[in-house]
Amino acid sequence: MHRVIIYWIAWVTLLSASVSASLLRPRRLSTMPLTPNFHFDGSTSDLAQQFYRRHLAGDTAEPLRATHGNLPDRIKTRLDDKNLRFEQLSPLLQRAVVWDTGYGIGPDGNFVRIYTTKGVPMSKIAVTLPELRSTLCTTTNCSDPDGWATYRSNNCTGEWMLSVSHCASESVPQASTHTSMWATGGSDDMIPTLVMLRHFWTDPFDNKDYTVFAIHTMAPELEPQWSACPAGNAYGSIIIPCDSYSPSRAKTKQWFDPAPGELVAHWLDETHDNIMRKRVMFFVMIPILCVLGIAMAFGAFCCVRHRRQSKLQTTSQPVVKDTWINLEGSSLQRALIAHQSVKDPLDTFTTRDADGSGSLRMTALSSDRVTHVLLQDPNLQDCRISMQCINFTKLISSGGFGEVWLADIDGQTFAVKRLLQGRRVTMDDVETFTDEIQLVASLRHPNIVRFVAVAWTTLENLCMLTEYLPGGDLQSFLKRRGHELTWAREKRQLAIGIARAVHYLHTRAPVLIHRDIKSRNILVRDSPLEAKLSDFGVSRSIQRECMTLGVGTPYWTAPEVLEGTVYTEKSDIYSFGVVLSELDTCQAPYHEVQYGNATEHIQPFHILKMVMAGTIQPQFSDSCPAGVKELALSCLNVNPQERPSARDVVRRLASIEQWTC
Repeated sequence: MHRVIIYWIAWVTLLSASVSASLLRPRRLSTMPLTPNFHFDGSTSDLAQQFYRRHLAGDTAEPLRATHGNLPDRIKTRLDDKNLRFEQLSPLLQRAVVWDTGYGIGPDGNFVRIYTTKGVPMSKIAVTLPELRSTLCTTTNCSDPDGWATYRSNNCTGEWMLSVSHCASESVPQASTHTSMWATGGSDDMIPTLVMLRHFWTDPFDNKDYTVFAIHTMAPELEPQWSACPAGNAYGSIIIPCDSYSPSRAKTKQWFDPAPGELVAHWLDETHDNIMRKRVMFFVMIPILCVLGIAMAFGAFCCVRHRRQSKLQTTSQPVVKDTWINLEGSSLQRALIAHQSVKDPLDTFTTRDADGSGSLRMTALSSDRVTHVLLQDPNLQDCRISMQCINFTKLISSGGFGEVWLADIDGQTFAVKRLLQGRRVTMDDVETFTDEIQLVASLRHPNIVRFVAVAWTTLENLCMLTEYLPGGDLQSFLKRRGHELTWAREKRQLAIGIARAVHYLHTRAPVLIHRDIKSRNILVRDSPLEAKLSDFGVSRSIQRECMTLGVGTPYWTAPEVLEGTVYTEKSDIYSFGVVLSELDTCQAPYHEVQYGNATEHIQPFHILKMVMAGTIQPQFSDSCPAGVKELALSCLNVNPQERPSARDVVRRLASIEQWTC
């Protein structure tokens, strides 16, 4: 009888798995017409592709305040043809459909119809920098946090601007804030807005009244004022100027409804398929699952005694005393002991299907690997604490994939890094973050940010605790206190500390390359003054077969890496040379070239070309000690083979006797 039941359970299980696989098999992403090497940097108006890429990354947004019944006819007809309702679309797909069909959103939340020249797709209406420069318009030249050039319109008549515009808009009654009507800029992790604003002014050049409509992809309250750059060199975002539409001018101007894009059509098909699969699954799977549930319940009843008798007894392991930090008598030690003394029902990871809430779909192999690292790695085994012990108090920073919080554990302050909340976490994200945790936990050096503990209940909320340094990063520290620092005291101490951290990485077996050494990845303790290297998210062992290109930050990146060569430890040495120039001048690299003389302003991409050619280097002040400058210039040598090793850098810094010019 038992054997029959077992066969029955196995058959029902295989049947349900087969049906689930066939019904839930997703559309292959390769069918999507994505642009290779796409970057949302202000050079394209393909907002639909940006929405889709953020959808793939797990981002989301608030649903648009519209229902299927009050949609414009063009959008409604497009969805009706796909048997879809607007409310069924994800928030990012809602925005993609609105944009791709030729609509923006006014300040009052109403849809604003957009026409394009010759009916080109909405992805083709951006006014490029060469097009703008073909007019007499001038620009304000800016730089984003990664050192890339962005531009905003400055002095420009409406006639000049509209001569290169590729779109026309229905009227928007509200006037805009005092901001630019054309701009480049953006970042790959941003979700654009679709705000249509009205720019009206009397131009002092010709004393004429002009009206230009502009599509702003950044929230108006975040836009910088006219002729100004984003505050703190923040990321800007593309602004697209449009003419004022009128039926009488439409034929002459060749304004037509934009052609729909392929990507949104595929995305709608994919959404329709997913909805239909779920509907079919409901009617097919419910009976199967009911039968399976009955069979499993009966099987469990038969096996319960045997399982109770063979239940494994677990014992807790004591906290290892020889840890990097002194936990004896601390609240963190109590958290560790409390966690290890009680068997947590969430000690193992669960495998769940991805849905809109952001949970995970993972392979058993990947899950086993992550579990093995977090539970079996000798540097992590005795460093897990309960999530209930962590009180998140303040968000310090947030990026495309992770965020860093201040957290309190029984009165002690720590920094907590975790995967970005509110986005769908992928298995690649978890594995990459786990690799970083494993690496940081293995590092033991006074000039490297100290690993403290790890915590999780599920893969999505995996956390790494490190020491908190209230002095902030070196870049902000130099801006705040640079005027009072000298090479004879503070700068010398900071430089030697950073060099020792790099030397430690390069003397590991195998050699560890940081790959993103810069002032923002160096944290500072005010008292006693101390520099600590941080952020090992892109660090790699030199023995790995693939040293990924394109990471790091341009101004700190070695010329050979900019040219496409793989990273070596000498690439880190070049980055350290740039940091020495920051310590000396208390300014970002090439600051004097970008902002020193408006008549000799050089754009970031030109600077990078000059860096690769070896015709420009970070500058040093007249007060820089000769020994420091000589060492820095050797670190900045275009030829990697001519740069000193990290050991030589530490030795030469320690041997400098004259610390004043």
